[in-house]
Amino acid sequence: GFGASINTALANPFRKDINYVVILHSDVRISDQNWLFNMGQSLASLKDSGVKMVSAMSDNPLVAEPALKSAKGTVKQDVILNGGFLPMYCVLAHRELFSRVGGFKEYPYAGIEVEEYATRMRNINYLQAVCGKSWVLHEGRGTLSQFDDNKKVQEILRNARNDSSNTNKN
Repeated sequence: GFGASINTALANPFRKDINYVVILHSDVRISDQNWLFNMGQSLASLKDSGVKMVSAMSDNPLVAEPALKSAKGTVKQDVILNGGFLPMYCVLAHRELFSRVGGFKEYPYAGIEVEEYATRMRNINYLQAVCGKSWVLHEGRGTLSQFDDNKKVQEILRNARNDSSNTNKN
C-alpha cells in the first residue's frame, strides 16, 4: 500500500545526505520548473509558524480543501491548514519530521494514511500548508481506479476507512 511504500523509501533513502523528502504520486505530472524550489521557499518561510509539510496546488486535489485547488498558472498566498489534511499527491517535508512523528500506518492499497498522519502531526503541534506558488497536474485515483469493480478490494478499503474513523475519534 501507499503507507508501506513511503515507509520503505524512508528506511532506504537513495542518498542519506539529503535532508528533505518529496512524496509524489505516480499520477502527478510536473509542468513548472520551479515547483520544488517554490515548495522549499514556503516550507522555510512557514517554519516558525509550526509548518512541517507543504503541498503543491493542483487542478484535481481530490479533497475539499479550497487552498489546494487551482488552475495552472495561478499564484496564491501560502495557506496553513486549520484542520483537514494534505492528500500528499505532492508534498515536501524535512526528513526529521518522520523521525518525530513516526512512519505511516500501513493499510492495504491506499486511501487514509494521509488523514491519520495529519492527525498525528497536529497532536504534536506540527502543521501542514499549501504552497501558493507551486502547481502540479494530478490525474487522481491513478492506482485505485483499477480496483473500482473489485468487491474484495472495495471491502478492504471500506474497512480501512472505518478503522481510521474509529482511531481518529479516540
